[in-house]
Amino acid sequence: MLKYYFLTIIILLRISLYSQSPNINGYNVYYGSIHNHSNFSSDAKGTPLEAFAYARDTSHLDFFGLSEHCIYLTQEKWDTLKIISQAANRDSSFTSFCGFEWTSSAKYGHISIFNTDSFTSILDPLTDNFTEICQWIMKHNGLAFFNHPGRENGTNEEFMHFETKPIPNIVGMELWNRNIGFSHFYQNDGYSASDGNKGFYDEALIRGWRIGTEGSEDNHWANWGLYSDFRTALLAKANTKKDLLDAYWNRRFYSTLDKNLALSFMLQNSEMGDSVVEGTVLLKIEAFDVDSEVFTSVILKRNGDTIKVWTPNSKNVSITDSLKCVGGEYYYVIVTQEDGNQAISSPIFIKNERVSLHDTTKTNVISNHRFAISPNPFQDRISIHNYSNETISVSLYSITGVCVYNAELLSNSLIPISTALFPTGCYFVKIVSDRGCELFEAYKK
Repeated sequence: MLKYYFLTIIILLRISLYSQSPNINGYNVYYGSIHNHSNFSSDAKGTPLEAFAYARDTSHLDFFGLSEHCIYLTQEKWDTLKIISQAANRDSSFTSFCGFEWTSSAKYGHISIFNTDSFTSILDPLTDNFTEICQWIMKHNGLAFFNHPGRENGTNEEFMHFETKPIPNIVGMELWNRNIGFSHFYQNDGYSASDGNKGFYDEALIRGWRIGTEGSEDNHWANWGLYSDFRTALLAKANTKKDLLDAYWNRRFYSTLDKNLALSFMLQNSEMGDSVVEGTVLLKIEAFDVDSEVFTSVILKRNGDTIKVWTPNSKNVSITDSLKCVGGEYYYVIVTQEDGNQAISSPIFIKNERVSLHDTTKTNVISNHRFAISPNPFQDRISIHNYSNETISVSLYSITGVCVYNAELLSNSLIPISTALFPTGCYFVKIVSDRGCELFEAYKK
């Protein structure tokens, strides 16, 4: 009987280690790191099997990924890596990610790439520069991140300094790496000397890259998850691959130097990573720490510049304010604790009011007198109404840039699109007419 009770206690303790995720504004907070390495990268210790097991059972991360150096990968290693990653996954307690790191050392930079069936390499002449790897990522529906900016700028071409056309598949940038915090990868003068000391991150955002704040342990030493207390935190409904990917695609994540810190940043009830229409909006910031640490400072950034500072000196941050926003701006927050640890939210992007949002039939309608898109948000169906006197082309794209629907729509006609099988998240409705191309955002609940 004693043995039975002892085993029961052990099991309950193990369950509790995997089940206590903080909750903030309707989302659970999940902590982890997905840019890491095993001996499949040749310059790292430990097997992939050991890596996933260690991250899950010893470090008790909520999610963990391996992104092995592309130059050391073979097809056999890639196939094995995917099998091991899938076997390590535990729905509701641990999510595993499998990817690779495109490594153009001292030239174009390093990019971690996930969610692809295959891999490629800097050694492949079809993906040996930044433009080509971006095209490959788009073609293969990859989920990608800029790694340790500034470290591989030997030829002054790292990430081509963000001057190429942004792609939606690169969703984040590391603001910490290994055990090196924000002071190196975020608090810097970036690539340009003439932009008011903007760092790498803001230089990318200003040039149109819609990226969130991320960080990864980049572990090579077989102590995955214990090398530092730094984390990427995802806001998601559940700890499943589907829900965590949804958080990544929608930039609903933040970078934190404290492994227990919970943070929410909202404008007009839209969480970090989202877009809101310009105008006077409601701002809401909430933060707390599982260890009840005190928050000493909250900074609001607009286009990389500090515009407001609060000093809560409290264990629980709850700030509401109004904010006048203009299209093209972006906002994010930095919270600081008494011990100096910080977290930086992903941005909220402000869009021009190119279309008027109004409610005429008790469903949200996007309309500009020539076209109407309804309802928005949508569920099983979205309809496009062409009020103009011309035939238009209608395309629907996922946030990853994949075209999920395309058709022509005659003048003064309506087309219903079945969306029951579409995943939840943000979509872009592209309408091409004689007047040019217009892009509208719609969201599936």
